[in-house]
Amino acid sequence: EGQVLECSLINSIRVGAVPKDPKILSSFEAVGKTEADLEGCIICICSGTDLVNLSFMFMVAESPDTARKWIEGLRSVIHNFKANNVCPMTCLRKHWMRMCFLTNVNGKIPVRGITRTFASGKTEKGIFQALKDLGLPSGKNDEIEPSDFTFDIFYALTQKICPRTDIEELFKKINGNKTDYLTVDQLVSFLNEVSCLSFINFSVYLASASPSLQLPLLLPSSCCG
Repeated sequence: EGQVLECSLINSIRVGAVPKDPKILSSFEAVGKTEADLEGCIICICSGTDLVNLSFMFMVAESPDTARKWIEGLRSVIHNFKANNVCPMTCLRKHWMRMCFLTNVNGKIPVRGITRTFASGKTEKGIFQALKDLGLPSGKNDEIEPSDFTFDIFYALTQKICPRTDIEELFKKINGNKTDYLTVDQLVSFLNEVSCLSFINFSVYLASASPSLQLPLLLPSSCCG
């Protein structure tokens, strides 16, 4: 199986030192790369959820120029602070893309990879049944064609395995079950009169927003471990 690194967890990207481990050097020599050829071609990616528990990933480029372009390109992505404050639906879409990238040697998505995604507090039997209900392969050793595993299918799967009917019911109660979005006035009314955060005057922060602003229902992505 492949590996996927979440860009928002990357702390730094820099040129890495040439490895000194004889086994690693011999593996490069086997494909025609000498120690001198590796100078400036190794990219070191440091990542982690905090500044203590860090992981390092190394990549080898064909040339120092290619390594430089990779470093500049990746740095332009990781310094985008908007990526760390995306909406729940975007988080779900990112997780779906991650699963689609992690195909096996046959180019398909293993069912066991999906069960690992929803493993927290969920039995495999329930996940298999949800996959079966959606018309997907549901055996432990089965594989799914990436073209069949669309985002709509993935979203439907999350709602079967981790339903948040409480949020949906509250949403419908606020807007009278008339639309699939909330207006600013409806949100402000809920925050100031109903929610446990009513001691904060949210009107101050939303007063400048257009009354026509629409806030759609977005279920949280915490269901994906």
